[in-house]
Formats: sequence, structure tokens, C-alpha cells
Amino acid sequence: MIFHASEVEAYEAPAPEKRVVRYLIDPERTALRRFMSGLTTLEPGQKTGVASHEAEEMYFILEGQARMRLGDEERTVGPETVIVIPSSVTHQIAAGSERVRFLWAQAPPPSEIAAKRSWKRVG
Repeated sequence: MIFHASEVEAYEAPAPEKRVVRYLIDPERTALRRFMSGLTTLEPGQKTGVASHEAEEMYFILEGQARMRLGDEERTVGPETVIVIPSSVTHQIAAGSERVRFLWAQAPPPSEIAAKRSWKRVG
């Protein structure tokens, strides 16, 4: 399977944690069952919710500067920064004054991708 990210539907999270997510690899659209990957875009001032889950996760910053909180650590991250998020560690990423785009992957994937059912489809 080969595709361009723009070919994948985009979903917009509701406020206050507004952001756009494309689920690039997920069990619903690919043959891969053991991990999930996506592309998230945060416009200036947007942030993800504070999260903690069983899955292990990683972020790779593609564009922009953001503030990353990982457990007790907080720092500014930018392009080509890799963020490794162990299982059950609290994390959040927030865009500053510019748009931030990051690729993420997690394993194992959740049993259901609730965002695809309840978030607004934008592309």
C-alpha cells in the first residue's frame, strides 16, 4: 500500500483541544494491526489534551516550535525532534506562535478510534 497523506481523511478535534489528525496507518484502513500512526497539525495556540495511556508512543516534529510536556519534563521542541513516550506517562504538546506538524506512532493501537466517530471530518 502506497499513498500520499493528503489522500487520507482528516478529522478535527473539538475545542478546547482543537487540532487536525490524519490517521495514516490504522487497523480500519490498512492490514497492519499492531501499531497505528498519524499526522497531527496544531495551529498557533492549539494543544492536545493531557493524555496517559497504556500504548507506547513517539512523536517526530516535522514543522514548527512547540512546548512538550512529558511526565515532569517540559521543553521546547522543533523540527527533527524525536519524543519517546513510555506507557502510562502523562504527556501534552502545545503550539506556540506558529503551526506545528508532527508524525506520531503508537503500539498497540486502541481497540476503537473514537475520534473517527465523533470528530468533524475536514478532508
